[in-house]
Amino acid sequence: MNRTKILQLFILVVLACIVQVSARQNTGRLLEPISACPVYLTISSKGKSLEESPIIVNWGPSCKNPPKWIGLFDKDPSTNGDEARTYIVTNSTQKGVYETNVTVGQLTLPEGWNRNDFLSEPPKRVNGGQCLSFFVASYDETSLKSLDCLKIQPTWMSEISHLKEVPLKNLFIPGTHCSGCYYKKSNGPNVLVEKFGLTQNFDVWTQLVLGIRYLDISVGYNDDVDEPVKFWAVNENLFITPISVIIGDIRRFISLANQIVIIDFNAFPIGFNRDRHLQFLKYLESEFKHIAYPNDHVSHSYDLTITDMESRGRLLIIYNQPDMEKETNIIWPSWKRFSTKDLRTTEMKEYMRKVFSMKYNGSASDHIGWSFFGRQGVESSYISGSSLLTTRERAYRINHDLSVWLGGIWSLSANVVALDYFYSTNLIDMAIHINRHKASQFTDLVFFDMDVK
Repeated sequence: MNRTKILQLFILVVLACIVQVSARQNTGRLLEPISACPVYLTISSKGKSLEESPIIVNWGPSCKNPPKWIGLFDKDPSTNGDEARTYIVTNSTQKGVYETNVTVGQLTLPEGWNRNDFLSEPPKRVNGGQCLSFFVASYDETSLKSLDCLKIQPTWMSEISHLKEVPLKNLFIPGTHCSGCYYKKSNGPNVLVEKFGLTQNFDVWTQLVLGIRYLDISVGYNDDVDEPVKFWAVNENLFITPISVIIGDIRRFISLANQIVIIDFNAFPIGFNRDRHLQFLKYLESEFKHIAYPNDHVSHSYDLTITDMESRGRLLIIYNQPDMEKETNIIWPSWKRFSTKDLRTTEMKEYMRKVFSMKYNGSASDHIGWSFFGRQGVESSYISGSSLLTTRERAYRINHDLSVWLGGIWSLSANVVALDYFYSTNLIDMAIHINRHKASQFTDLVFFDMDVK
């Protein structure tokens, strides 16, 4: 190798190191909390239904100068003089969780974003984040320190500069586990479904409007229903929701919001064989052909960008049946999956450390799409002599800790994160904050075209 080549390589290495150092410096700055002591609201997973679920006030995780008190309001306290519904004295603690006695009640989305508002012509919608009916504010005596609210964020991916050019594998994508397993009056009286089959408070439409972008669906064939489409979303061996309802929500959302959605058909535990797969794929083609990104077999789905998907199909369908890929061009291979399902609560943090450190340290998993499922199974949560915990109780036990752990350095390496009862965490805000950072870092990359021969 001549001196010119050596010099060129040396310059390339030095510049690469400069970029890495700069990224680390920016990381420290950009990962600081949005306010000196952020406060935010979540919804407890303990309630029998969404309407009966308590509102939870959160602050921290690390407040150098904690507020004196925090209030829960029905209206924006910065523009309204109404009294708080609940007052929390922080006692100068740096972080905290306070479950109020205020329940969600009937939650109405802003005009144009309710499930049936599309029936109006044309629907009146405002894009961007919008507050719902609960606000939280922290105070130093009478001085307002920080403010947040329960909110919808239906178009957040379009609102982050340069995010569209970042590959999917490099994004923090908020998701739900068993996305079609939500409470509705028709399955409420079924005690087994209610206790162990449901994993979400919101239907798929509302999940997407709130900001979820990855949907996890297991599919079963329900031969007992007198309906033309017999495919249902299932949880283990329990039928929960007709697939036709979920597909309608996805189609409608993509049409109205112009956002991308990833749907992962991961398991087919009831009534499936090859012929049934062919039947299901034919049904998916009839419903999604015009919006599904086609699999041209020249790239990986996780290498796509939002810009790519906007031009050819805003829906990415992942299908965990490799032998079916030749039957249609609308499905893609599965991404790698990690899950805490079989772990005891005390084992979860160490498992997550290994998974997320592997990603963060630049191993091979940096170059693939992957998903992390933060959930706990019935068996791993069981304590001898006690009763079995319901899905809600298991989520209540682990979700706050998962949120705290994911809010640190691990969030930088996160790709898909899917949870049960996701709105008992600040998953959406966390993803938005980290994706702003990722987008800014991606645009700072410098590419060199050196003719080294």
